[in-house]
Amino acid sequence: MKKILIIDDDPASRQAIRSALAEWYQVVDASGGQDGIAQLDSQVFDLVICDVIMPDIDGLEIVRHIRSRDANLPIVIISGGGRINSSDYLRIGVAFGAQKSLAKPIRVRELRHTVAALIDAEAA
Repeated sequence: MKKILIIDDDPASRQAIRSALAEWYQVVDASGGQDGIAQLDSQVFDLVICDVIMPDIDGLEIVRHIRSRDANLPIVIISGGGRINSSDYLRIGVAFGAQKSLAKPIRVRELRHTVAALIDAEAA
C-alpha cells in the first residue's frame, strides 16, 4: 500500500484529507513543518501533501527540503490563503518544485484524482 504524508498545522484539514484517502493509501500525519521534516527524515513516502502557511516551518521550505534530497517524490502543495491570495502561494509552491497545487477547501474528488495521477505516474 502506498504511503502518503500529510503536513498541515490544522487538525481539521489533516483529518479531512486522511478521511478522503485512507481507504486506498496508508496515511501519516504531521502537525507542522518540524514534525513533517522529522517524518520525512525517518520514513519513506510515495507522496507528500503539504500546506503552505504553517507557524513553524512553512510549506515552501518543506518543498525545498524534499527537493534537496529527492527530485522525484511527488508533492501536492495546498493553501487556503493568508496575507496574499492562495493562488499566489500555490503558484510559488509549484515553482519551488511541487507537482500539483490545490486550493482549500479541497474537493474530495479532485484530491483523490490528483493523488492517484501522481502516484500512478511515479510508478510508471
